[in-house]
Amino acid sequence: MGTWLVNVTGSLLLGCLLPFATVTDSAFMSSVTTGMLGAYTTFLTFNVGAVQLWKRYFLGVKLISA
Repeated sequence: MGTWLVNVTGSLLLGCLLPFATVTDSAFMSSVTTGMLGAYTTFLTFNVGAVQLWKRYFLGVKLISA
């Protein structure tokens, strides 16, 4: 669910910024869309996956230790 939410919000932000692509500098829009929104979706997707893996691992350690 977390990965889906991050990707959907990144896509929505990209869609909201798309109308401004014709008005502003194309280099600026490329850096905003590719750089910032790409980093947003990639970084948060990685963090969601890392937290889920961490929770699973420590749950397994707790079950083994009990």
